[in-house]
Amino acid sequence: MAQAELIAFLDSDDLWMSDKLTRQLAFMRENPAYAIAQTQEIWMRNGRRVNSGRRHRKRGGNIFVDSLRTCLISPSAVIMRRDLFNDAGGFDERLAACEDYDLWLRLLIDNETGLLDDALVVRRGGHRDQLSATTPALDRFRIITLSKLMEMPTLSSARRDAVVEVLVEKCLIYAQGLERRGNIAEAERYRALALEATIAIRANSEQVALAQ
Repeated sequence: MAQAELIAFLDSDDLWMSDKLTRQLAFMRENPAYAIAQTQEIWMRNGRRVNSGRRHRKRGGNIFVDSLRTCLISPSAVIMRRDLFNDAGGFDERLAACEDYDLWLRLLIDNETGLLDDALVVRRGGHRDQLSATTPALDRFRIITLSKLMEMPTLSSARRDAVVEVLVEKCLIYAQGLERRGNIAEAERYRALALEATIAIRANSEQVALAQ
């Protein structure tokens, strides 16, 4: 329903600083090359401020590969062009969780991220009703995203290799968890997916080598 040129998101757990939108609008005007940009954030857990790990610190530029293992964009910190969101098809509502991870990776294939390097969002965690706490085995949704990415024609060979590497890692980790819970048949399915992805990427690499 949005009609404005730019859109922003605010998760129900999080807070914006009072000047967040004003400063991001100015940033987008001053940096028209970016279709998407984000800010740093303050992390709160159970009402107390905590330090985020270095790997979670927001960054700008070409962050597609780095975002495969760790989601480096937070919905509440983002501002983006509405046409980019619409052209990408928005969030995949079939996913019960990790739909933001899915969207950001699809956008990052062809877009660099701008960064306003100030903390203008308060990210609040630790609530028992958060999706990350109530949805088991989040990696199964990340595996779906990575499998979808492998089919995208705009993905370069190098990036496809990176996607497969992370897909295999997550499949094997998830399979181990399934085995611990006694779900052997499902574990074998994910091990087979990891093997299938590995074989596919090796075949692709061989074709590229022959072409060269």
